[in-house]
Amino acid sequence: MGIAGTLGGPIVAKLFGTKYLGSVKSMLSAVMVLGTAASPLYAGVLMDHGYSMDFVLMTFLGYTVAAWLLLIASLKMFR
Repeated sequence: MGIAGTLGGPIVAKLFGTKYLGSVKSMLSAVMVLGTAASPLYAGVLMDHGYSMDFVLMTFLGYTVAAWLLLIASLKMFR
């Protein structure tokens, strides 16, 4: 976990406030577990269908950008 484990709590509290701290941290943990479990399966299926590793990584980049956009939208909703 490194620095993310140390700074994760204060950053989430600063971004979302302490009122929703437990809900937000539990959602972040659930999404992390889901992503960790689903990404190897997703990458394997795409590569089995003939897609290159570059394409797979670009789709992961797209999901990351989408997640950031959702984070920005949720920050506006919680404030």
